[in-house]
Amino acid sequence: MRIWILGVLLLCVYAHGSIRTGYSQESPINNLLETLKDDDRNVRAEAINALLKLGPAAVDPLISELKSQNVSVRREAVAALGRTKDPRAVNPLIAALKDEDAVVSYRATVALKDIRDPSAVDPLITALKDKDALVSYGAAEALGEFKDPRAIDPLITALKDTNPLLRKLAASALVKLGTAAVAPLIAALGSQDDDVRMEAAVALGDTKDARAIVPLNALLKDPNSEVRSRAASALARIRDLSGRNSDAPVNKNVDSRRLGSYILDIKDSRENQSLLGESLFKNAAPLKQRLTEWEKASPEPMREQIKKLRSGDASSRADAAIQLRKAGSSSQGAILALIETLYDSGVDKQVYVDGGVPHLTTIVSPAEEAAETLAR
Repeated sequence: MRIWILGVLLLCVYAHGSIRTGYSQESPINNLLETLKDDDRNVRAEAINALLKLGPAAVDPLISELKSQNVSVRREAVAALGRTKDPRAVNPLIAALKDEDAVVSYRATVALKDIRDPSAVDPLITALKDKDALVSYGAAEALGEFKDPRAIDPLITALKDTNPLLRKLAASALVKLGTAAVAPLIAALGSQDDDVRMEAAVALGDTKDARAIVPLNALLKDPNSEVRSRAASALARIRDLSGRNSDAPVNKNVDSRRLGSYILDIKDSRENQSLLGESLFKNAAPLKQRLTEWEKASPEPMREQIKKLRSGDASSRADAAIQLRKAGSSSQGAILALIETLYDSGVDKQVYVDGGVPHLTTIVSPAEEAAETLAR
């Protein structure tokens, strides 16, 4: 029955296709607006399509519906106004960014992105900090499409957000802003926040801007293994574009600018097994006893890292060695576990796929990290 009534309304719309201004209580426009309250999603969608066929005549009525007490009507009206791309809708949509319903506000970010009026940039920057994550997501995506340099600093700030999805959307938006965002992203590589350095590295790789090569190379020495991996992957994307090593997977025989941090050559597994079979402290039992006592006396956080050195995957063991290195001289309680890790043959190969071809970007080696920690 509802579909039949809507069909009659559609015929009325087509018959009044020349309508340009005004609408009465009995007009097809008013009836279609009432249909936006229908519980059936398909009926509401048909009503929106019919309203849009009226062109500019539907804009003011739709703007009026942004004040409806019915949340479904507001949601449909805000989405429809974005599709009209009519400048009259900009200010009402900016106001809708503060709607009590997060879906209405989110749809307002999408609508403003579609209309792309520069006056929406500052309100979208404000919406980037909305208490509802959904609205923040929409604002980040919209700001990327505007390509307005005013959005760069707020998006850089969003890289520090505790919400990982917002960080990724902010990084993606910065990539869309193009060359203007490269210098701020390079500056973000110096952040004390690991997440900021990671997202900035990924974004710089996506920009494929050669200016990022030197700072990304420096990041290959970052104490955080995940940051190093992201930097290596970013360099791979930039260098593939420039033609270096583009015809073959990256490997450990490339030159001093090779991707990834220094790779420790792991010897033949039989050689490692024979070495592990021997007692490292065969002639130095007192030393082993002393190291064991230090280990038992070490504080709980350090014992947790020692536990990781002796269990878990290669990445976890390598990260434990890095954390102990950052602890400095206070990590002496972990010396025994670090010495054992020197003969750890495990590696974690970080790989990315481009055009269906796998490329090796770096190898995370617990033995390498343990050796560097012991050398400090």
